[in-house]
Amino acid sequence: PLFECGRCKTTNIRAPNPDDYTKNTIKSIDVATKLGISLYYSGARLGHISNSFCGAAGSNFFVTPTGDVSTCLEVSRISDPLSKIFMIGHYDQGLFVFDNSKIDYLSNRTIDKLSDCKDCFVKYNCGGDCLAKVYQQSGDLMKTDNNYRCSINQELLLDEIKRKVVVNGW
Repeated sequence: PLFECGRCKTTNIRAPNPDDYTKNTIKSIDVATKLGISLYYSGARLGHISNSFCGAAGSNFFVTPTGDVSTCLEVSRISDPLSKIFMIGHYDQGLFVFDNSKIDYLSNRTIDKLSDCKDCFVKYNCGGDCLAKVYQQSGDLMKTDNNYRCSINQELLLDEIKRKVVVNGW
């Protein structure tokens, strides 16, 4: 779903209501299925079991044109406010220099440490959702309680489960 950042902030474009987004995504999946096209949503991944959403939790290694190292594809400039979280190092005189405390902090962001997710049935599929989006909403990587994407993730994964049941005749 549209996340209100960047140009959305300056143009005042708003994300769709989560319920509307979910309903229309399900309709889109119906159309895609009929056309033999695979439609994918990152927060509802039935075949994907993980304790984190993605490699932004410390394992990604993206080098920017300026030599900075980010774990998140959404954070590619040192001027980005999220760089204080996701920029874990830089290239300097032939060597990469890392901030191990940042790597440790990100690596600790696993589903078993997210108390807001403890009773969620999709927690191992969504892995606590996108770290950058959670941080932008709450100011804390570990605080997912006001994440509007949770309802989207849950409804779309439930829809995917229902589709598997119908296809497999369970």
